[in-house]
Amino acid sequence: MLPGSPLHVFKRFGWAVQEIFETDPVADAELKIKHANQELSELKQLIDERGFADVNPNTINASMNRFEGRLNNVNNTAEALQERKESDPDGVDAFLNNLTDKQFKYQKVLESIETDVIKEKEDNPDANSGIEDVFVNISETKD
Repeated sequence: MLPGSPLHVFKRFGWAVQEIFETDPVADAELKIKHANQELSELKQLIDERGFADVNPNTINASMNRFEGRLNNVNNTAEALQERKESDPDGVDAFLNNLTDKQFKYQKVLESIETDVIKEKEDNPDANSGIEDVFVNISETKD
């Protein structure tokens, strides 16, 4: 189930339930990163399979907003991670290294999607303003 599918909401609901019941701050942050990664990967897969022109800009924007929201949720757990670092410094350090690696990968995927947007804008200069909104959203998410 990819973003834009009416059934994708059930997948996201399942992710939210998993996140609610995870009490360990490191495991919770890792789970949120995993779900953010899945959100971005599914969006890229959708664009690759259908072509950018055939994907609703609202679907892209919603996926980008959910991706960014999940990463913001990870940032919100920073205080709990600081407390956990005292008792499990190796676990927290491994998590932070993993997070740094993922951020580099996210940037590459976002740049790829941004390239698709630019190509679509060049190919269809008369396209609707939804493309411009997607471009702005992706640029803001990259930042």
